[in-house]
Amino acid sequence: MTEKNGEIFEFDESGESEDILFAPEQEEEKQVKNSNELISNTEIERELSADFATWKILVVDDEEDVHTITNMLFEDVNYQNKPVKILDAYNGEEAKNILAEIEDIALVFLDVVMETSHAGLEVVRYLRDELGNRTTRLILRTGQPGEAPESKVIMEYEIDDYKLKTELTAQKMITSLIGGLRSYGTLRSLEYENQRRKKAEIKLQESYKKLDRVFEQTVSCLSSTIELRDAYTAGHARNVGNLAILIAERMGLPSETCKMLKLAGYLHDIGKIKVPMELLEKEGILDDEDWEIICSHPTIGYEILKSIDFPWPLARVVLEHHERYNGQGYPNGLANEALLLESQILAVADVVESMTLSRPYRKALGMEIAMQEIFDHKGDYFHPEIVDVCRQIIDEGFEFEKNEN
Repeated sequence: MTEKNGEIFEFDESGESEDILFAPEQEEEKQVKNSNELISNTEIERELSADFATWKILVVDDEEDVHTITNMLFEDVNYQNKPVKILDAYNGEEAKNILAEIEDIALVFLDVVMETSHAGLEVVRYLRDELGNRTTRLILRTGQPGEAPESKVIMEYEIDDYKLKTELTAQKMITSLIGGLRSYGTLRSLEYENQRRKKAEIKLQESYKKLDRVFEQTVSCLSSTIELRDAYTAGHARNVGNLAILIAERMGLPSETCKMLKLAGYLHDIGKIKVPMELLEKEGILDDEDWEIICSHPTIGYEILKSIDFPWPLARVVLEHHERYNGQGYPNGLANEALLLESQILAVADVVESMTLSRPYRKALGMEIAMQEIFDHKGDYFHPEIVDVCRQIIDEGFEFEKNEN
């Protein structure tokens, strides 16, 4: 017997347990006049997504009366200012098709025994395992608990509730509905928030990359501006940076270290901005006084760069790029243990490039002579491993860009 106004749902008169629709209300339970009386819309409304408009409920049962009564009970439900929309499936295959087509089903009331004794459980497996849906909430209903014992089903299947049809009243149906919608809403809001966060992170990373490119371009322009003062060394900084980064990569150094060496190559001679032009363009041998001025450029470069908050010790690399492995370099005479490995890589790249191409005080010596020079001083002026790696790169055909002066 069914009665809409009084919301009393009785057993089917056939006596078959699978034909039970809903259990009768107990005397102490409040009679349900309107399902919305049981639903509070005072909860904080969660932001589920921009296009979330209805709570979709799928009723899966092979009994027509179950669909009729469930639709009657839920037809006026409005939870968190969104209405409920009922979808109906009469067997497991129909349920699978609907679940595959509609992703945002909030809650499924699922019969266990339909076309087969475990058709409902097969739907659970399909939803969770094949579709990978962990958001939709599942409430199993059965009139034949012997086919799917509660203890076994709860342990083996990812469901939210297990109800015998003999214990389902209108009140408990509404309670199950609201509990399921609340759980689904929480999961959907978290999922939506995660999606927004991921999009924000992607945009942030894109902004970082853009800033990174702008930073590199700025450093490159600064380097080019400095080189305009000295036609003979145009392209020198870029060449040094290109060789240094290849050496660092071959040695397996982190990508951030390689990036720093590229920028250090661009800026390693920035201190020459304070060296008089007549010295930079002087032909012939430089005297002691000239060399003293020239040798001040690493310190000047360090003073220019040290106040900039680089994420790497770039200023120190610039300061140390004329130091030597055995401590006989300048400006501070530091040896291997006191030097950054990055500084020693830049030192080798700088010497090879400087000797390979022309300078005002001498003609180009060529790559072979340059490589012979660093090999002759391997282990005293230059770090042995860096020399070996540089030799490998040169032997593989590396060439510097030549300026046209």
